[in-house]
Amino acid sequence: MESIFLEKYNLTKNNKKILENIDFIFDDNLSLIGPSPSGKTSLLRVLEEKYGVIRIYKKNIFFSSSVEDELKYLLLSDSQKRLVQKLLPGVNLLNNPNNLKNHDKIKLSILRGILINNGFISFDNIFTYVSNDDKNKIIEYLKLNNIKYIIVSNDLNELFNTNKTYILNEGKIIAYGDSDKVLLEEKLLKRLGFKLPFMIDLSLQLKTYKLINSIYYDKNILIDKLWK
Repeated sequence: MESIFLEKYNLTKNNKKILENIDFIFDDNLSLIGPSPSGKTSLLRVLEEKYGVIRIYKKNIFFSSSVEDELKYLLLSDSQKRLVQKLLPGVNLLNNPNNLKNHDKIKLSILRGILINNGFISFDNIFTYVSNDDKNKIIEYLKLNNIKYIIVSNDLNELFNTNKTYILNEGKIIAYGDSDKVLLEEKLLKRLGFKLPFMIDLSLQLKTYKLINSIYYDKNILIDKLWK
């Protein structure tokens, strides 16, 4: 399965429309953003139920008596074992997962999801609870192994980690496009209550005053441009 489609999809609960006329394609690394509640988690649940897309969220339930058993560690490939070692350094794999520190429990949940995925995975507001360094290790692994992912977050900086972005509002998709282009939809994003990433906001303001002609994502490049 190389892609997942929803076409004109509707979801109603208790006579209330949760998702309306959704056209959605999951064939790339995606961001899914929107005010709460807009249907983001509901959409991820549909993908989970209809297509088996692993959804990782902040609920740590472990059924094994050791981290090793929870991850089926002895059956993992070398690259999978390296990822475990990178994200859980110093954790004794024989420990009971329910006795781990909270941040290690979250990383264990992420690892477990990554290791059993079917080529598609979603992260439902979970990256708030891991460091940028660990998040980068996770995303690097996903990209290297061609595992397509969706990131749901209220932090627009996450759009830099994806190629495409969907914006949901009141159960409807109101915008879709390249993530770097969506980040320039200043009026729409601010109307929905989002705070633009610092470099995007600064670039837009400088561009308004005709001090620069382009949008810059890197602080050092912008500084060099201003000094020229």
